[in-house]
Amino acid sequence: MVAIVTASLLPIPGVADSANHETVSSLDSFVRQQRTDLGLPGLDVVVLSQGSVKFEGTYGNVYSGGPGVTLKTPFVLGSTSKQFTALAIQQLISQRHLALSDPVGALLLELGGAKSPFSTVTLAQLLSHTSGISEHAGREEFNPWPAVTSIQDESRRVLQSPPTAAPGEHFEYSNANYTLLGAIIEKVTGRPFEDALQVLVLGPLGLTSTTSDLELARSNGLAAGYYTWFGIVRVVTPGAMWPMGAPSAFITSTASDLTRLLQVHLGEPSGIAAATLANARAPLTRANQYSQYASGWFVRPFWELHDNNENSTDASLPTLWEHTGNTERSMSYLAFAPSLGLGVVVLSNYGLGTDQDKLSRFTEALLHKIVGTLDTPATVDPLVTAAPVIMIGLPILQLMMLAWLIFATSRPRHSRTGRWLPLLVGTLVTSGTVYFALFVVPNRTRAPIFDPTWWNATPDLAVSVGISLLAVLSWVALIAVWLIRRRTPLMEQKRSYDT
Repeated sequence: MVAIVTASLLPIPGVADSANHETVSSLDSFVRQQRTDLGLPGLDVVVLSQGSVKFEGTYGNVYSGGPGVTLKTPFVLGSTSKQFTALAIQQLISQRHLALSDPVGALLLELGGAKSPFSTVTLAQLLSHTSGISEHAGREEFNPWPAVTSIQDESRRVLQSPPTAAPGEHFEYSNANYTLLGAIIEKVTGRPFEDALQVLVLGPLGLTSTTSDLELARSNGLAAGYYTWFGIVRVVTPGAMWPMGAPSAFITSTASDLTRLLQVHLGEPSGIAAATLANARAPLTRANQYSQYASGWFVRPFWELHDNNENSTDASLPTLWEHTGNTERSMSYLAFAPSLGLGVVVLSNYGLGTDQDKLSRFTEALLHKIVGTLDTPATVDPLVTAAPVIMIGLPILQLMMLAWLIFATSRPRHSRTGRWLPLLVGTLVTSGTVYFALFVVPNRTRAPIFDPTWWNATPDLAVSVGISLLAVLSWVALIAVWLIRRRTPLMEQKRSYDT
């Protein structure tokens, strides 16, 4: 369903002549094509101009054969959850219950904060991912078999994890920072995270369908999470979602609620003071050479206003606040530019899998389409493109090598070449398999091969690697048996000669 709210999508003051802007029907065609190309089962897209809705499109179904996606359909947000948690912290700061300089050691004393290597880390450093907590420490919420599941217990574990840098030294994005913020919210308010979130943020904003209670979200029609196996079969596939991940990744919301959120950031009145919202938008650190990080928002120049993202450091460019989010089976994107009155909401119930840049390519192209500029040519990693073929082909090739070796060694009349050729070829294939499984995959997933967090994120890759490694072990065992059988007659022959 597409609501054509206005005949032309924008004008945005100072961007271009309104006659050059894309029409709603053109944007709808673009989104439909993107949805097809990306294989998205369900999709919501909303565009605001001057704070008013100018485009809203809903596509696909909540689940196969189920009702169609609407603006009221809940989706799991992923990392766009962080701005809600950060806004709760900013509310507590505005109420003088907290200060940005407050240290973790004092705030989480009962969880071992005083004895933690992060005892001197401040609220500002948690909000801005400059605490020294590792990215790896924040992956536990995606573990299919976590040791603990509550915010408090997970915070206790994080507080004892090894730091990667001194507090404030550099930016390292980690969900664990926001796990600790969730624990701090619970401690200061004396309420469970969900209750505190409703009182501090969601109620004052007027968001009626946003929650960290996954059971409530399911009862309200939460979109089922999909995954495309081996680039071929798209099916509903469960993913890890644990309570301790609520502050950083597992808040659920709807396009309708998120539209309201962006309208508030664009100036519409709400129950949260304008000064508190401004503090939430204020950059706290530099994330990289292109962007800064505020309280759950990346802050950067709106370089999509130039063709091909040229002059991205142009000081005259308006500022864009944005954040992407993805879980194993969903993705989201929020962006707004207050000086232009522009806002964008994207929600989908789809896991990125092996192509982790898929969402960013889509959202960047979408921004260019909205403002009527040329996008940079899309580039895709050749290894990512070839991933489905590799995942299917490598185990099959390895199994073929096993069959060839078994056949060759079981026929004594085979020539020496007939015996050694499969051994040579198979060893080369096996070496390639081991290199792919133990070096390429960990490098690309940024996780050790035995880290279960990536198994859920890319289950088809995990299956492929698992089968391939089993085949490798079988290959080694077969060669060992063959060498033993070949050596036994030679030993007997030697003993006979000695006698």
